[in-house]
Amino acid sequence: MLQVFWGLLACEILNGKGRDVVEHTSLKKMKELIEKKYGVYESMSTTSSQDYTQTVCWMLHWLLIYSFTAKDLTNTGLFATILTDHAHYGNLFLNVIQLKSESLTRYMIASFLLANGQPNDKYKISKNALEEIACPIAVETLATTSSTDPFSQFLQALY
Repeated sequence: MLQVFWGLLACEILNGKGRDVVEHTSLKKMKELIEKKYGVYESMSTTSSQDYTQTVCWMLHWLLIYSFTAKDLTNTGLFATILTDHAHYGNLFLNVIQLKSESLTRYMIASFLLANGQPNDKYKISKNALEEIACPIAVETLATTSSTDPFSQFLQALY
């Protein structure tokens, strides 16, 4: 069943569907199916935990493609919205970003900056979300990787 929603998400990305369509038809259902498949609420073994984390990471990458290739400005903030919407998504996606790659951290910062300039109030994130959510995670992640590139220096100065 999950494969059907991966295909649906791909079609929605390729066809440039609206943000509400992607979020309500694919994203929420995929999250539920992934949690059910890997028994998130039950005790997970190390193998299923790794598979679960990898699957969620793939979903985040697909949502990055959607957010950063969208022609409609309201779609660009979807990545930041799912990271800040604790009522619907909890800390699921933030936890994966903390566990996974440095590149996801960089995209997280960029998406938070883009989401602050959303033209539609419905899709705006909290004004303090960058400082309260994204920057602490990013600084911690980049500090553990000992990055000294310009982006890391900019981020540390920003925070």
